[in-house]
Amino acid sequence: MARCGLVMHRLDAVHIDSRYVDIRVLQGEMEQWLRIHGVPLDELAPFVKASEAIIDRVNVVKPDWEVAGGERIAAGPLEWEIIWTPGHSSGHICLYERNRKAFLSGDHILNPITPNIGLHAEAMGNPLADYLSSLREVREYDVELVLPAHGDEFRGFRERIDELLGHHEERLAEIRSVLAKGLRTAYQIASRMSWNAEGSWDELPPFQRRMATTEALAHLELLHSRGEVRRSTAEGGVIRYSLGG
Repeated sequence: MARCGLVMHRLDAVHIDSRYVDIRVLQGEMEQWLRIHGVPLDELAPFVKASEAIIDRVNVVKPDWEVAGGERIAAGPLEWEIIWTPGHSSGHICLYERNRKAFLSGDHILNPITPNIGLHAEAMGNPLADYLSSLREVREYDVELVLPAHGDEFRGFRERIDELLGHHEERLAEIRSVLAKGLRTAYQIASRMSWNAEGSWDELPPFQRRMATTEALAHLELLHSRGEVRRSTAEGGVIRYSLGG
């Protein structure tokens, strides 16, 4: 039986051990990260341990080929171009088959859900800025069929990208509205945002609340880079945000 090779961007490959083999150091970093961004002490442990269930479902394998983007993979009559699309992770990649106008979008473009773009302890730089830039870059590709990592295949590639770009503009506007009422931590901001989920914030599972907090942080980092929000440090090192450059 033929063995499939594993291809991974080098920026994701460097995190395999810390995220899936020995996660204790990362858990300590996440605990500190979440604490300084306002997660209450009684929620820290559930937030930090929320992803442990995923580890049990992961079979750790090192990549056969680490890529940077721009490489090509031949598969029978098909030739897939590797496109580096940072955002969901720093090393996220998509695959494009130019002749078939097919696009393996991974977690970059999903429908109808939106990809998780979060700023966390191991995230690099400004992930939401990277994501929006990546979306605009691939929008120029001629695509008829999208094959995502979650959900069914779909068409309407550029229309879906425009919807995702609009979604994040709405998120940014929602954060500005929350901050118009005064200083807030990322956790406080996230708890006041709408997440299209049933029930109140307190009824969301810890993992979803953690993702929401890191998503709010990614949006705050983008607003901060644009000079639209300020960061200040309160007692205990807790970071708070306010409107204004």
